[in-house]
Amino acid sequence: MTKASVDRRHLLLVVLGYVAGLLLLSRSTAVAIPLVPWGLVGGMMTALLLPTAAAVNYMVFRRVGQVAPGGEPDQASGDAVCEIGFRISAFEIVLHCLILLTLAGAFGDGSIVPARLVVVFFGVLLIGIGDLLPRTRPNLAIGIRTPVMLADRHAWTQMHRVAGYAAVALGSVIVMAGIFLGHPEIARVINAAAIVTVSVLAWSYRRFTRLRARR
Repeated sequence: MTKASVDRRHLLLVVLGYVAGLLLLSRSTAVAIPLVPWGLVGGMMTALLLPTAAAVNYMVFRRVGQVAPGGEPDQASGDAVCEIGFRISAFEIVLHCLILLTLAGAFGDGSIVPARLVVVFFGVLLIGIGDLLPRTRPNLAIGIRTPVMLADRHAWTQMHRVAGYAAVALGSVIVMAGIFLGHPEIARVINAAAIVTVSVLAWSYRRFTRLRARR
């Protein structure tokens, strides 16, 4: 994908998000169902906020993610960054649709299904991002963008290989927790896994920066 190219999948996601939101908003107005407690303004925010976030993602990842800090393009890294942006937007549109379905009563009163699905899809998102992080190189859109990482391509590659594995592992734990565990256990397991992940990343960052200093 070049900087001038258009990711039709990403644009289609944004359009579908807007269409779904506006359809539900028009339906709620027609049958006088208050989908949200904030009236028309709240309804418009519900219908448009997440699709707009997905549209912003499209612009940011397409225009910024393909250029390295030095201004030189990196095609393979740019493609990986744009794909990460697409996957983030896909999660936002899925979340948007879950919210709309919940407001429309598709899951019934008091159902925990939407909450579980959000957890599971978030875990899937982390797995998808983790799979692509090792393919990225210093860029201005995503990653651990400290001055050290941005200045050293080798350190970036090593750090984001570890970050990719960590994201996949954390995402897998979140998916399993969302599918199989009850409400109190989900939070405990995810919190513990997140603490371990952050600790591993902090240790790895310190190690790679020390190795860079010795070179």
